[in-house]
Amino acid sequence: MTEPMPDCTCGHPADEHPPIWSIAGDATTRCAHEGCRCDDYDEPGTDLVPLPDGQLVDLSNPTDVALRLDDLRTLEARVREAKTLLVDAIQQYAETAGKGKTLHLPEGLTVVLKNDTQVLWDAQQLEADLREAGMAEERIREIVVEEVSYRVAAAEAKKAASVNAAYAEAVSGARKEVPKRPSVTVERG
Repeated sequence: MTEPMPDCTCGHPADEHPPIWSIAGDATTRCAHEGCRCDDYDEPGTDLVPLPDGQLVDLSNPTDVALRLDDLRTLEARVREAKTLLVDAIQQYAETAGKGKTLHLPEGLTVVLKNDTQVLWDAQQLEADLREAGMAEERIREIVVEEVSYRVAAAEAKKAASVNAAYAEAVSGARKEVPKRPSVTVERG
C-alpha cells in the first residue's frame, strides 16, 4: 500500500520537500526552509520509491509496484498529450500574431519555436533523374551511396540447424543473445 511521504526530521511538512532525483532512481528530499539543518535527510532509500504525487511505493510489494507502474504510464501518456496541445497552441498563437519564430511574452518570457523537419530521400528516383540529366556515373555514386545489408531469416536458420551438426554449429556460432531491458504489462481486472 502507498503512503504519503513522511514529514522532515525538522518538523516541516513533507510537501515542502520536493524530491531531488538521483541517477540511481533514489530520491533525496531537501527542506525548503532557509537555515534549516535537516539537509542531510535521505528518505526513502532502496526499499521505497517516491512518486510525483508524494506517495511512497514499497518495492517489496509486487502488487503495489505493478499498480503504481500502470498509474505512471497513464500519467505519462496524459502528459505527452498535454504537451502536444500546448505546443500546438503556441504555434497557432505565433502564426496568428505573425511574430515569427521568437515570441516575446509578458513577464519577460521568450518562447522560441523550432519547426524541425526530417528529410526523406527517394534515392532511386534521384539516381534516375541525375542520370537522365546527364551527370557522370562516378558523381552519381558519390551522391547516391549503395548500401547492402543482410538479415537472417531465423526460422530458416533453425530449420537448417536441425538438419546436421555442421549447420547447427554454424548457426549457433553466428547467433548471440543480448539481454534487453524487461518490459512489464499491467492488466487491471
